[in-house]
Amino acid sequence: MIRNKKKKKRNNKKRKKKKRRKEEGKKKKEEKKEEEKEEEEKKKQKEEEEEKKRTEGEEEEKNKEGREEEEEKEKKKKNYKKKDELR
Repeated sequence: MIRNKKKKKRNNKKRKKKKRRKEEGKKKKEEKKEEEKEEEEKKKQKEEEEEKKRTEGEEEEKNKEGREEEEEKEKKKKNYKKKDELR
């Protein structure tokens, strides 16, 4: 009888230990997944910000080029007007 009790106790301890380890493993896996998700989100945000900066930079360059072209056209118009006035 005593042997059976001790055996049961030992087996219960083993079962509990196994259960605990299993749960800890699950928790660790979940934490890893969450961390990976957070890292991916951060990467996506960084990429989006970089893309915004690139597009803004490109738009600014286009605007500058457009302004320069407009200024050149205005200068040409003024020159033509001056030439016409001189004639």
